[in-house]
Amino acid sequence: MAGSDNGALGTTFKTVRILQAVSLIAIVGMAAYFISQMVSNNNAPSDVIVGTLSVTCIAVLYCAITYILYIDNILPFLITTGMDSMLLIALVVVAVVVGKPLSYLNCRVIGSSSVSQSTYQLGLELKKSFSKEGSQVRYSNWIGASKVTCYEMKAIWGLSIALCVLFAFSAICSVCLWRRSKAVAPKSRVPALNRKSPRKLINHEGMASGNESIPIDDGYADGSDDSLSRMSIASSIYQYRLENGRSYHAYRDGQYWAPNDKQARSNEVNSHHAFLLTLNDKLLLAPIHKPKRALDVGCGVGIWTIDFAEAHPNTAVIGTDLSPIQPDTRPPNLNFEIDDCCSDWVYPNDHFDYIHIRQLYGSVADWPKFYRQCYDHLAPGGYIEQAEVNPAPKSDDGSVTPGGPFDECGKLAVRAGESFGKSLMVEEFMHDEIARAGFTDVVRVRFKWPIGAWSNDARLKELGRWVLIHWYEGLEGWVLRFFTKHMGVSGHLITPQTTRKGLPKMLLFTIANDS
Repeated sequence: MAGSDNGALGTTFKTVRILQAVSLIAIVGMAAYFISQMVSNNNAPSDVIVGTLSVTCIAVLYCAITYILYIDNILPFLITTGMDSMLLIALVVVAVVVGKPLSYLNCRVIGSSSVSQSTYQLGLELKKSFSKEGSQVRYSNWIGASKVTCYEMKAIWGLSIALCVLFAFSAICSVCLWRRSKAVAPKSRVPALNRKSPRKLINHEGMASGNESIPIDDGYADGSDDSLSRMSIASSIYQYRLENGRSYHAYRDGQYWAPNDKQARSNEVNSHHAFLLTLNDKLLLAPIHKPKRALDVGCGVGIWTIDFAEAHPNTAVIGTDLSPIQPDTRPPNLNFEIDDCCSDWVYPNDHFDYIHIRQLYGSVADWPKFYRQCYDHLAPGGYIEQAEVNPAPKSDDGSVTPGGPFDECGKLAVRAGESFGKSLMVEEFMHDEIARAGFTDVVRVRFKWPIGAWSNDARLKELGRWVLIHWYEGLEGWVLRFFTKHMGVSGHLITPQTTRKGLPKMLLFTIANDS
């Protein structure tokens, strides 16, 4: 499937369709007039003229339907290519059969008479000519015929030839558009928040919601899971800062805590897949309908942004981030911009129909200001949707005990955010802050992420594997800058280790005293 916003190729397709429809309507009008005149003179019209009228009527309807389907983003281009090719063949037949006898006519030597009589004479003569292969129109039978009628009949022939060219061209355009649009997007997660119009969201079946316990697989053995096997900008922003063997963004240096190197980018793909599993392969929860403009704040490598742009080819999509780590290959309706979402936004007010935010925890110091900017730049009736992960692990069965490693992890996350000046616990207060910014019908949807494949629910088990991979590959990058630059710990004192006690296998860090 494909949409109507396909740049010059899409504009060409629509223009050709309009030209086809106009030409076909002209043929329908002239052919119908000739047939009516012959019938009024008690003469059976030629089968060729009747066939021409039938084909062109069907073609007009076909052009109208495909144009509407294209505008509504539901046109199957591959089928359209086949239909255009069939109509091309039919029009070639019409152009050849009708054109053969007409090619002998010299309308300038024909006299004039009443339109009705000349049409009848022309139709009668052509009927005789059509039935005799190789016959020529005898001008002696055209005495008194109308030049206008002769030219009109020749116009049908000329338009048939023009339509052959147009349908050949539209068939080629359809193939190109199909190849361009065949990679339609998958999939993601989160609570959707509406600005002006009331909407409701529901939990998706197959996942444990925030109020449900995750079913446990009694056969899960610690260490038995094998799912961890590998599954124009200023040049200065590419001069990444290197710290503790990891690279970080250069633009607005120090404003964000996570690395942007290959390991971090790879782990963002793991996180994206975990969100897709959470939402049953959906990219979002907001009930948006044909948004004109969308913004993805803090897009990272742009994997969600690209999926969204491909799924909404009629939407102008912008993805912003501090790091230029997005791919060069992208949908034509998508632009990436290097920008700091905490600065004053340069977009017009009421500009976006949808704003997407995911995993922006620890990135914003002034959340009320941030949400006010979202509100000001979101069009009435638009949606803001934010997905955040709480970095403090919790359990349904009390296995996360006070003083344990996961409890300490949560406490460290709180301390890290405080030392950095940007809270990591935004998931706990974003609902209230969004409502205070002026948004209406704010909806919170919570999901649980198991760490490891210990659930006996197949989908949660798969999700747990991906979340565990996400922790294994991400934890070092999550703590290094916080600990070394804001909590006074030397990098060489942070040692990765693996534990096989308690909850699922987890990569933890020993922080030694520097004394």
